[in-house]
Amino acid sequence: MRQYNSTFTGSEPFWANACVGENGSPGYWEYSKGFSQAAVILIDLVLRTRGIRYSVDELIYPVCFNMRHSVELRLKGSISELIQLESYRSRNLKFDFSGSHDINNIWEFFKQSAKKIDSRYDQIIERLNIKINDIAEVDATGQTFRYPIDKESRKHLVDVSVINFLVLKRSFTELEDTLDELHRLNTYLLEEYSWGSFTKKLSRRDLFEIATLLPHRTTWIDKSFDIKKGTLKEKFGIGSKELSDAIEKIKSHFEFAPEIGVELPILGVTKDDIYEFVFHWFKLHELESDKAPVDLDAGEHDLDTIFDEIKESSAIKQDVWHAVGSKITPEILAGLSALFYFARDLDFSESYAHIYAIHLREAHGKFAASDNSSIRQDYFHIFEKTNAVYNILQSLYFLRQQEIADQLVATYELDSKFSWLDKARTRSLFRKPDYCGYMIKA
Repeated sequence: MRQYNSTFTGSEPFWANACVGENGSPGYWEYSKGFSQAAVILIDLVLRTRGIRYSVDELIYPVCFNMRHSVELRLKGSISELIQLESYRSRNLKFDFSGSHDINNIWEFFKQSAKKIDSRYDQIIERLNIKINDIAEVDATGQTFRYPIDKESRKHLVDVSVINFLVLKRSFTELEDTLDELHRLNTYLLEEYSWGSFTKKLSRRDLFEIATLLPHRTTWIDKSFDIKKGTLKEKFGIGSKELSDAIEKIKSHFEFAPEIGVELPILGVTKDDIYEFVFHWFKLHELESDKAPVDLDAGEHDLDTIFDEIKESSAIKQDVWHAVGSKITPEILAGLSALFYFARDLDFSESYAHIYAIHLREAHGKFAASDNSSIRQDYFHIFEKTNAVYNILQSLYFLRQQEIADQLVATYELDSKFSWLDKARTRSLFRKPDYCGYMIKA
């Protein structure tokens, strides 16, 4: 491109400058939303003026072209996400993005590939099928609403005759909503698969279902377990090795293991370590009920009061460190940090193990260097958090450590402090979206 272009260039006002190319790195999703929004805006303009100011006969072409092109881009974006999903299984899915414009072919490729990758696509494919086939039937290649005649000089749309804008509005709204849901499912599955809880044929949802179908771990020595394994292999279409791999993953998974009667220990810390941390934490913090109204003047103090609070806090921390400093290990430091930080995103327990590993590696480095100042600082970084108990409790409930969590609640009468406790106990607090396909109960 030449150095200066008088049309496609930036200028004032600044807010009117659109970011394109590497400036913002837009992909299929951003492009598709632009075309779909343009179609919706034009439809609304026509309907609002009842076709008087804006001609239905003229605007039908850009409206339908934008709709159709948006769908093509959406499907190509979804295929690119399928390719990434397959890469997690070390499989190479190939698609000709630049050379494929026929929506029939694009949609068929997506359908067949998605169904092989994960059965959770089945329902949404069924919902999309009629609408996308409607578009493919009228304008498969993007030429019908772009030009009045085809390459053989034949007039387009002679078999259609009339297209109603209100029908378009309703149909495209439904299609857009379903495509948005597909995008959310793609995004969810990309994160789910990134954690590695799957086998050659089985998804994370399949592993959970197998966990619920397996008998209690203590009965696995019985002959009936061999019969159960045979049933599972037949149901999921897998062999003995893949079932064994699945069972090993279930046995080491915080969310799945309790289904077979296996309780995994919290990483790095014992229940006594947690109890001691919370015991000392309450020396520094007063816990208000989350139902209490916010006191907007609570932070306003004179200098003398502030200095007194700092002095008192310093004395408490000194006493606490005197009590726990010699007991702190890299594992305890990492364990407390993992429980605190995991509560920020309670979606996948694999994330908890990942957070723990990162903090453990950092803690080992500081202990090896005898960096006592940093060790103390890391401990009090969590200890001084006003939401430390809140976070730790939520993490414990998510990780199915209900006995430890309930003991903390009873000891410190936290039922009156946290309104979400019943939902955490029943696990409804951690409910995954419906397209996840499963819900782990308490």
